[in-house]
Amino acid sequence: MSASIGKALASLEQKLGVRLMHRTTRSISLTPEGEEFLTYARSIIELADTALGAISHSGSGVAGTLKVTCPHVFGRVVLMPILKALLRSNPALNVELLMTDSVMDIVEEGVDLAIRLAHPKDSGLVAKQLSANPRILCAAPDYIKEFGRPNVLADLQQHDCLTLTQAKHWPFHVGDSVQRLKVDGRLVCCSADGVRTACLQGLGIALMTKWDFAEEIASGEITVIELEDAVPQSLPIWALWPSSKYQPQRVRALIEALQERLSQQ
Repeated sequence: MSASIGKALASLEQKLGVRLMHRTTRSISLTPEGEEFLTYARSIIELADTALGAISHSGSGVAGTLKVTCPHVFGRVVLMPILKALLRSNPALNVELLMTDSVMDIVEEGVDLAIRLAHPKDSGLVAKQLSANPRILCAAPDYIKEFGRPNVLADLQQHDCLTLTQAKHWPFHVGDSVQRLKVDGRLVCCSADGVRTACLQGLGIALMTKWDFAEEIASGEITVIELEDAVPQSLPIWALWPSSKYQPQRVRALIEALQERLSQQ
């Protein structure tokens, strides 16, 4: 911590009459009072940022740094083209994109917006469903030629299914109920991008979203498998951001662009 920051912090603590941070020669950490004060401080910063963005840059688009996180494949296929257009039309805007299949603590990491392909479980976050997101069973034509095509749900248990490390049960709508089928395969991967690559290589059947293979389905590199007795459960696309009365204009701009893009499918 620099001398000027330390002096400012000491002055603030004196005004408040409480210690905001534990400080030693080796580490710095927030006190409970500091944690509480930080929540208010972030709200003040967001409000100031919103006011400046609405007034100072009204003629040149949104401004500031937009920190976003999303899954790898979604980021590459869907978000990158949107960000390209957004950056071109908003010269005062910067973007920090964190592509990961892991669920991070967006408040702790200072993330403005998270895009997730799952029903949100985070407490204390604002969640908005952007679009439905149908999932599909799919495989490379070479795999189907060699091992055949499953026709009913039970057939999947005789096939190499490409699964994520933490998702070895696949959910399907069977009539009016949802059934979670345990599947197995010789290849398990920790990322959706890895499953996607393995599927393209003909290593098995994958359960993915339509976004994952939109171009490959159109070109014939990937075949969609439709079962007679079950349909993969949909996985809606959600936007999440820290709970706040004031949403930065840059966040609203990206959400609106995402909704427009997703509505075209």
